[in-house]
Amino acid sequence: MLSFFNLLMNIAILWTNEVILMPIGASLDKYKNLPEATLYVNDEVAVDKLMYYEYEINYTSFSVIRTHVVGTYTVWYRAHFPTLGFESEVAITFIVKDTMPPTITGPMDFYVDVGTKSIDYKTLINYTDNYTVDKDLILNIYAGQVNLNQLGSYQVTYSVKDKAFNESIWVTTIHVVDNVKPVIKQKAGITILIGEALNLDKFFTFSDNYDTVLDVSYDDTLIHYQNPGSYPLSVTVKDQSGNEVTVDVQVQVVDTTSPVIVLKTNNIKVNYLTDLTNDYLRSFIIDVKDNVDSLNIEDVLITSYIDTHILGKYEVIYNIRDSNSLIGEAKLAVEVIDNEAPKVSMREDIYVDVHSLEPYIYDYLIIEDNYNKLEDLTITKTGSITMSKLGAYRVIIKVVDQAKNVAEYPVIVNVIDQIAPVLKVPSELMITNFLRPDYLKIIEVKDNYDKDIVVIIEDADMNYKELGEHQVTIRAIDSSLNETVEHIVIKIIDLSYPEIILKTHQVYLPYGVDSVDYLSYVESVFDSYDKDLSIFDIKYKSTLDFNKVGLYQVIYELTDKSNNVGTQLLYIYLTDFEKPVIEATHITIKKGAYFNYKDHVTAYDNYDGDISNLVKMNPQFVPIQQVGYYEILFYVHDSSGNYSEIKVLLTIEATNDVMDYIYYIVGGVIILGSIIIYYIYIKKRENI
Repeated sequence: MLSFFNLLMNIAILWTNEVILMPIGASLDKYKNLPEATLYVNDEVAVDKLMYYEYEINYTSFSVIRTHVVGTYTVWYRAHFPTLGFESEVAITFIVKDTMPPTITGPMDFYVDVGTKSIDYKTLINYTDNYTVDKDLILNIYAGQVNLNQLGSYQVTYSVKDKAFNESIWVTTIHVVDNVKPVIKQKAGITILIGEALNLDKFFTFSDNYDTVLDVSYDDTLIHYQNPGSYPLSVTVKDQSGNEVTVDVQVQVVDTTSPVIVLKTNNIKVNYLTDLTNDYLRSFIIDVKDNVDSLNIEDVLITSYIDTHILGKYEVIYNIRDSNSLIGEAKLAVEVIDNEAPKVSMREDIYVDVHSLEPYIYDYLIIEDNYNKLEDLTITKTGSITMSKLGAYRVIIKVVDQAKNVAEYPVIVNVIDQIAPVLKVPSELMITNFLRPDYLKIIEVKDNYDKDIVVIIEDADMNYKELGEHQVTIRAIDSSLNETVEHIVIKIIDLSYPEIILKTHQVYLPYGVDSVDYLSYVESVFDSYDKDLSIFDIKYKSTLDFNKVGLYQVIYELTDKSNNVGTQLLYIYLTDFEKPVIEATHITIKKGAYFNYKDHVTAYDNYDGDISNLVKMNPQFVPIQQVGYYEILFYVHDSSGNYSEIKVLLTIEATNDVMDYIYYIVGGVIILGSIIIYYIYIKKRENI
C-alpha cells in the first residue's frame, strides 16, 4: 500500500557539500560530517527522526585520504530515511589543496655603480614553499625598466608560483649611483694677453665617467688681468652626484698687442685739383686704441705724397707708437679722378599711338658734358617699348664720358589709344520672364586694342515687372575712356504659367475618413506677374472613393490674368491602417482529445470583415498525447498587411485511470452480485 502511494508522490533527496576543499595538512575529522542529505516530498522538506548516514560504502575508505599530499579522493556515503523507506548514495569528493603562497626574502634596496654591465637579479633573493620543492617553483623576474647606464631608482618585481599556482610578489628597488670623481687634464701652460678673458676650455679638458654636463668653477681673485705677471688659479669640477676635484695652476699675463688706428675708410676718391690738407687727412681717423696706454688722434704721424694735379693712385700712411715701443700702422688709398658726370634733359614729353612705329628717343633729348664733346660720349639705351600694348614705358639712357663718369636718365614713352569701341546691339528685345536680361550675351562689342571693355547698362529706372515698352541705353568704354553709345527698345509681355506649390505630392489617408480638405495640401502659389493670385483661386478635380481602398488623383488648376493655366497633380493613397481584432481564451482539453484551433479563436477587421478563417497558429503542431501546459500564438493579417496576435495557454489534462479502475471493479461487483442474487432467486422458485 505504501509503494502505491509513493508512486503518487514527488520524492527527491538532495545532497550538500558533495565536494569538500581541504588545506594541506588539515585534520580529516572536522570535514567528514560536512556532507548532508535532505528529503523532499512534494517539494517540501520531510523530517525523519530515524534518519542516519552510512560511510565508506562501495569498498571506499577514509584511510585513502592523505591530507599531507595534494590530490583528489572519493568516499561513498549513504543516507537512510527508514520511516518513509527511502535511501540515497553519493560519492563525496575530498580535494586536498595547497593554498599557502611561497615565501620570498631579500633586500628592499640594492645599490649598483652606473655603467655596470649586468646584475644577476636571481642572486638577490631567497624563496621557498611549504609544499612545492624549490626546483619546481616558477620564478619570474620583471626588470625591463632598469637602465644601468642612467642614474635613478628602478623597481624589479619578483613573482614566485608553486605548483598550486599560489603566487608571492617581492619588489626590490635598484639604485644606480655614481661615486667616481671627474677628471681634469691640462693641455698646456696658461698664457693670456693683457685684458683677455680667461677661457678654461682652451687650456683644460674636463671629463666624467657618467655626466656630460659638469659644474666647472674657478677662483681667479689673485689674477691682475691688466698687469703682466704670473698669478695663481684654482679650478674645481663637480658632477651631478656631488663628486668633486680641484687643481691649482699658474697663469702668465703678457702684452703683445700694438696700438690700433681706426679709419673711417681705407679707400677714397678725390676730384682733380682738390686741396688735401693734413687736417683733412687726419679727419679720416675715427679712434686710436691701445690695451695699456691712453693715446689720442694728435699723436698720429701722417706721411703723404699726393699730387691732385695728376690723375692716379696714391697712399697715405698713419703711424703711432705706445710706451712698449709697439707701433701701430694704418693706410689710406687715395685715387685722384675726374668725377663730374654728363648732363641729360628732355626737349618734350613722348606720346605715340598704339600699333604705330617706335619713336627715335634721342631726338627728344639734350645731352651735354663739362669736358667731352657729344661725339666723344658713349650713349646707350636700356629698356624696350611694346607698341602693341598701351602703357608708359621706362627707358634708361646711359651716357659715359671718357673718364667713365656715368649719367643715367629715365625717359617715359607713353603708348596711347584714341579710337572708340565698336558696339552692336539689337534694335529691340522681348522679355517674357519679368527678369532683367543678361545684356552682355545679346550685345557685341569690339575695340582696336582692348579685349575687356567696360559695358554700362543704363536701366536703373527700368521696372522689368511692368508690362509695356521701354528704352535702355548701352555704353561701351575702353581702358582709354573712348566711348560708344547705342539704344535698345525693350518689350515686356507675360507668357508664363502660374505655379502651384504642393506641400507633398502624395498623401496617405486612413480608411474610414469621409471628407478631405484638398486646399490644405497646397503650400503656396506663384506667378511671375500676377502677384495677387492666392490658394483660393485654385480649382480642383478628384476621383477619390471613400468606400474603396486604392490610389486616387487630384488635379489642381490655376489661371492668371493672361489666361495662362498652371496645373499640379496630387496622389492620394486610401489605406487601411487599423489592425484586425483577434479574440481567444485559454483552452483546456483532455489528453488525446480532438483539437481544432479554429474552434477557439475569432478575428474581425474593420475593412475585410470576418477573417477568422485566416487565423494561423504557432506552433503548428501540438502534442495532444503529452500532458502539460503549452503557450500558443494565434496571429492574422488583413488584406492591407496589418498584423494582430494573441497568446493563450493550452492545458492538456490526463485521464483519471485509477478512478476508472475503481468504477470498473465496483461495476463488476454489482453485476456479479446481481447475477448471484438472481441465481438464488431462481433456485428458490424451483424448490417451491
